[in-house]
Amino acid sequence: MAISAQGSTQDRIWNWTGFLFLGLGLLALLYAIYDLRYPSHFVGDMYGLEVIARVVLLCAAAAPMLLGVALLSWAWRKEIRRYRILGTAFIVISSPVLIANAVGIAQSRQLDRIREGYPEKSVEELLAIARDQKDQHAIDTLAVKADPASVPGLALILLNENERGNLRYCAAQALARIGSEDARTALRKARDSSKDECFKRLLSQIIEDSGQPTQ
Repeated sequence: MAISAQGSTQDRIWNWTGFLFLGLGLLALLYAIYDLRYPSHFVGDMYGLEVIARVVLLCAAAAPMLLGVALLSWAWRKEIRRYRILGTAFIVISSPVLIANAVGIAQSRQLDRIREGYPEKSVEELLAIARDQKDQHAIDTLAVKADPASVPGLALILLNENERGNLRYCAAQALARIGSEDARTALRKARDSSKDECFKRLLSQIIEDSGQPTQ
């Protein structure tokens, strides 16, 4: 009798655990689908690749969870305890992946909302965001503003060879768009001093595309 009671308690724990993770996993899955249907950002052709990557992740995580649901359904109809445990295990293992993905989506959407306010920020604020948060979107906003006051800060980012490559590239593009004498000087200086031949060629191409003299 004691063994039966213990088994019954364990079954209830497994059942409630499975229901809890299944509910959270389904909510996370629905949220991810909502994000695909109503994205908070769009980045040219690259967004298609992002969608593919997200769909693959969702399918890889949702498939075991749905398999777990099928096993649980089968176990309840046939009263097979080991299938119920196996089904719950599939759900418990796969649901955290969906939940973590949903948390990442929520953070990304929140960041997109913050970035919507970048055009209202000052040059100094945007440069600070670019340096401290390593956010290339702040540099993109500076490029749109094309304010010569941002040239010294952008030049520092560009000339810092320890800085992230994407930030240096965006800084170079912003300087080329501003096009002032100081901006052109910074571009040529970065090209001539760069130890990275690939980046040096990239800077030369940016200078040439901007219509500036290469020397």
